Amino acid sequence: MHYRPNEELLKECVENYMVRIEKEGLRYQTLKAHKLKLTNEIAQRWSRAPAEALAFQRSL
Repeated sequence: MHYRPNEELLKECVENYMVRIEKEGLRYQTLKAHKLKLTNEIAQRWSRAPAEALAFQRSL
């Protein structure tokens, strides 16, 4: 019977893909967290910009 070797090979492939998917998921979460951090920094700068511009104008 030729089913056993094919079944073992398929199981190995599935396990390899599951490991790869898990690694890619972790990579995605890391990149997402980094981008959210940058987005928050940009939002903070935009919210402070008008006050800083006004303070600069007053100092002139």
